[in-house]
Amino acid sequence: MTDIATEAYDLPPMPTTKEEKEHFRRVAGELFSVQWLESAQQHRLQKLWHRKDELAQLELASLGHAIEALAKHGKWLKDTARAARNQPAGGHGHLFEIMMLGGLAAGGSKVRPMPARTAGYDAQITLPDGHMLRASIKNHDLSSHEAAFREGCQVLDAVARARVASSGGSWSLTAGSLTHMGKRTLQALVEQMQVMPLMGSGRQYRLPGSETAIQFSPLMFPGIQPPSYQLVVRSPAHANEQANFRNKLLKAIDAFALHSPLSELYSNVIFMRVHATADVDALRSLASELLQQPGCVVGAVFFTQSSVAREKSGSVISYYLPVALTSRYMQRGVKLAVMQLSGKVVNRPTALQLMSTHGSLGDVTGQYLFQRGHLYYPLRVGDKALSLATPGPGIQTSAVFRDAGGAEAVFTVRRPDDEELMVL
Repeated sequence: MTDIATEAYDLPPMPTTKEEKEHFRRVAGELFSVQWLESAQQHRLQKLWHRKDELAQLELASLGHAIEALAKHGKWLKDTARAARNQPAGGHGHLFEIMMLGGLAAGGSKVRPMPARTAGYDAQITLPDGHMLRASIKNHDLSSHEAAFREGCQVLDAVARARVASSGGSWSLTAGSLTHMGKRTLQALVEQMQVMPLMGSGRQYRLPGSETAIQFSPLMFPGIQPPSYQLVVRSPAHANEQANFRNKLLKAIDAFALHSPLSELYSNVIFMRVHATADVDALRSLASELLQQPGCVVGAVFFTQSSVAREKSGSVISYYLPVALTSRYMQRGVKLAVMQLSGKVVNRPTALQLMSTHGSLGDVTGQYLFQRGHLYYPLRVGDKALSLATPGPGIQTSAVFRDAGGAEAVFTVRRPDDEELMVL
């Protein structure tokens, strides 16, 4: 159980048994329809259902855990699942409603989801001490600007992978810019990648008339062999990112002002999920400013930022839960608990860093990031074990075995293309 305002501590890292994971997966499948989940791979839930890696299984189990906590609200769950299925972009806002309300219900609060057309707020939450919250639940997901950046980077990755494969070597390619990379800039990088020679000790190419450059150098991870490669692209976020967040938050505050005035009987609060790449501390500062405006009827804004963090023991899902509060809300002494299936609550945002064979590329919080790569290691007869650990998200690893006749077999650990969370 997690008190939103407390220090960090660990929750169970995984469901304790295989049976528990399978049980919660079935719960999610029953609500969203196994037939629909298996019918295509266009929706985020369908993509997640088809994956077999541990991260995907944990996300599905976490969704099932939240659904089970809301079992008494069967009609609302069915309506919300239908709404999520009908949104081609993935219905992440509806999924976050299930995850948030399910976590609150599992944490001991009495949750009452409101009908879809209820004006002003999405749920009523009665806390163990009897105080009521009227909650607006919002999702500030990956922006269209960052999605376009990633699409352009995927094209760049395909070219980089092909160039390295034909070079006979192993290369690290890093692209960066002092200004936001739009569609034209990314296309120019693709064109540069197609023609620049991969040889020598490394070189930087600057795009004409821009603040964008791409640099390549030999990839020096110990023990790798061709055609190993790593591509890292980073770009300042689009100028509208903060404005879009402000507009979404203002819309929620205005809805409360119209439909839920100040009262001693309840508090108005906003729960907002933000993407793992968001500068959530900057968003909290902005939320605090808005809450201090004269006449604001909202008492608190709770943020949820989930990401995959890397530790010495391996990868773990981390939850950063900052909050912006008014003095009015603090005086009520509200205690709010959320229970997730597994993970780790942290008291600071997970630092976004990109690693290379030369060490850390620095903290790049607030920037758009893209990393892909594939590392190949030789597998020799007699090896007792070969650890195929990956140095970062988006990096695949394989072991290559060659027999005396030159025949080759490649063994690859199953991992997602990146560690983007689809539900949490």
